[in-house]
Amino acid sequence: MNFDSFHSPLERFVVIQENTLDLDSLIANHDWNILGRFLHAMGHHMRQHLLIDSIDFFEEEVEADEAVGFMLSKMGVSKENSLKTIDFVPDSTVNETHAPTIKRKNAVIRGWNWGQDGTSTLPKKDYVELLPVSETQELDYMQQHNTAHKEGKYELASWHALKAFQYSGGKNRKMLAEAAYHFHQNGQFAMSLKCYLTLLDRGIGFLARNGKLNVFVIVGINYYFLEEWDMAIQYLTAAHLMLPKDLQTLNYLAATYQKKRDWEMCGSYVKKMIKLDSKNPDHTFNLGITYERQQEVHKAISLYRRAIYITPTHTKSRVALATLYVNEANGLILLLRSKGYYQGMGQKKYKKTRATVNDLLAKAEQVLTKGLDLNPDDIRILETLLMIYKQTGKKEKQEQVEKRLEVLGQQSE
Repeated sequence: MNFDSFHSPLERFVVIQENTLDLDSLIANHDWNILGRFLHAMGHHMRQHLLIDSIDFFEEEVEADEAVGFMLSKMGVSKENSLKTIDFVPDSTVNETHAPTIKRKNAVIRGWNWGQDGTSTLPKKDYVELLPVSETQELDYMQQHNTAHKEGKYELASWHALKAFQYSGGKNRKMLAEAAYHFHQNGQFAMSLKCYLTLLDRGIGFLARNGKLNVFVIVGINYYFLEEWDMAIQYLTAAHLMLPKDLQTLNYLAATYQKKRDWEMCGSYVKKMIKLDSKNPDHTFNLGITYERQQEVHKAISLYRRAIYITPTHTKSRVALATLYVNEANGLILLLRSKGYYQGMGQKKYKKTRATVNDLLAKAEQVLTKGLDLNPDDIRILETLLMIYKQTGKKEKQEQVEKRLEVLGQQSE
């Protein structure tokens, strides 16, 4: 009989390849192996292993075995029989997915002993250190949190909420959630992450559905700002599976892959954003960037034009488009300056290439001047135009732009 663990966004399952499973019968008949496999699958759920992919399979197996020992202890099974429930593999076959026998045996015994201590739940892997339980201190810090929150002192409120959780013995998860959220809002991403990971470990069932899903988003964003790209992708991908139309999640997924220079994956998420929010020129512009990085210049040009069509004042797209035209013209100029090109292609081809260069530079200037008509004080457009005028030798226009930039610089001082 085989078992498999899987989960939907908010529910967890163990698949049983039989119509029924009678735990009492398994214990009475000493079917330890079947019972152990079932409880091991449950153990992975109890330790939340299926929520996020792990790179440490040894640790996951050991933690699931701890849960097996704990549950069997609560069911009245002896320590000796509990050890019979685990499929121990010979040490010669230990690999990246199977822990050594001694570690798994110790895990079962450790879990069984926990079950004898009178606790009703598995010991938690707290990321936030707990303090000696004090109801007085807990209530005092809750009151201080509420006061600071009403006064708009959110950083102070977050620390008071955290203290309330610590003095509650880890039970006041509402205060922990408050601390985690406010730490994130205040840009204290490491503290926010520490709180949220503790919250995930202790359970988020008390949150409303949107609140549960939002935890994965914020954890992913915390990892993003801490520049832990792979962890950010794990949590944001999990959030995306649960919230496929959430633009914030898609945006951070795209941004994370951009940081990793994975332009294909970055573009795939930007495309999803465009489908959901087609009138936002930033999405179209960002997709253009991904194609430009992949050397697909003509696709990038088309997307920058599209962004300008959506919002004519979109400066980033105008500058990017003009820069592409200039870069293409510069590439042709290098060819024109090589003797071999002229000799190999002839005068007619040379003149045609020269005309193409002039046309590209004219396009770049036109894109920028139209933007300047809409916003005469756009410094980025003026600076890009200045570059073109210097290159093309248009002294009079160059001087006009330089004077305008000088005036704008004085105004900003």
